Amino acid sequence: MSTRNLALRHTIRKATIKDCGLINRLAWKAFPPTYQAILTPEQIEYMMHWMYDEASLRRQMTKEGHVYFIIHVEGEPVGYVSVRPEDAFTRAKCTTWHAISTGRRATRFPKAS
Repeated sequence: MSTRNLALRHTIRKATIKDCGLINRLAWKAFPPTYQAILTPEQIEYMMHWMYDEASLRRQMTKEGHVYFIIHVEGEPVGYVSVRPEDAFTRAKCTTWHAISTGRRATRFPKAS
């Protein structure tokens, strides 16, 4: 068996409005453990509702220009990333990137050329 066959299969797809519930669930799995050492439970709760409530996600996607992508490992959704345009030309800002632990050994994504 080649090492290529051992690599996890990573896929990234653009999210749609229908994915707001999935992004919300992924955020609840990823955000609190990531920030629990520096934020109080009350702050985490506030930020989760402010940023990841389904209505907030829909507003971000439809009115604020955010584009979300869902990251899958072996077909299972494990994370998300959000970008939004910064100007009318080509600049965009990555606003969010979170992934949950899958308990599997991670592999490296290929470097961009």
